[in-house]
Amino acid sequence: DVALDPTTGKVFVADVAARRILRYPPAAIRQNDVPPEAVLGQSDLLAAANAEGRNHFPTVSAIAFSPSGALFVCDHANHRVMRFDQASSLTNGAPADAVFGQADFNTDTSGTNLAKFDTPRGIAVSPAGSLFVADTANQRVLRFDNAELAESGGAANAVFGAPADVRQAMSFPDGVAVDTSGRLW
Repeated sequence: DVALDPTTGKVFVADVAARRILRYPPAAIRQNDVPPEAVLGQSDLLAAANAEGRNHFPTVSAIAFSPSGALFVCDHANHRVMRFDQASSLTNGAPADAVFGQADFNTDTSGTNLAKFDTPRGIAVSPAGSLFVADTANQRVLRFDNAELAESGGAANAVFGAPADVRQAMSFPDGVAVDTSGRLW
């Protein structure tokens, strides 16, 4: 996955096999062979640890930015989404500021309540700062309002695709998008 920080124009690339996010300067969009300026998820550009916790994510499936420059990283095998505030200025291996889908950074259990995920695969952030998560194995999409300010472990504010009603049911949603009007797709 690739995402642009709307506040700086820096380019973020999910390097899935190396379990990391690479950050490039804005000039990387127009030039070849521009080296990354920083890495998140690993201690440096040479590391490839398969670790968990506050500054590692072994299974990145999606990344997205909030309007104010917070980076959200979907770590599907750990059933969580991590938030990195001011991602464009963080140093190598910086820890996340908040986690969604888990009570803390050291838990990795799935669940079905509004504060848990089961294999989330896609994320998007609305212009108003709401985080949408494709909670794939739970066959739903969850919305977290004010995600840029939310504390770790909080419950979602809304659920879409509740399987109780066949007309609204989803079958393993894998991605989400939000348009400039805030509509979920």
